[in-house]
Amino acid sequence: MTNGDGLARLDRAQLLAWGTDRLRTITPWDESEVTFEGILGSRLMAALNAEGSILRCKALNDYTVDIPL
Repeated sequence: MTNGDGLARLDRAQLLAWGTDRLRTITPWDESEVTFEGILGSRLMAALNAEGSILRCKALNDYTVDIPL
């Protein structure tokens, strides 16, 4: 699935439509347990029929990170 030049640009509604999970954990930046909620990476990759070895993610503030698969 792509909606751009070899890219999948997804908004919040599109991501949430695939269902969400919660992860509670402790991080070095927080004093107590925090909860993260969102789509599992594995579910996202399967829904997109993704292939390759790197997932490049770009946030609204233009922060970009490459995640090895």
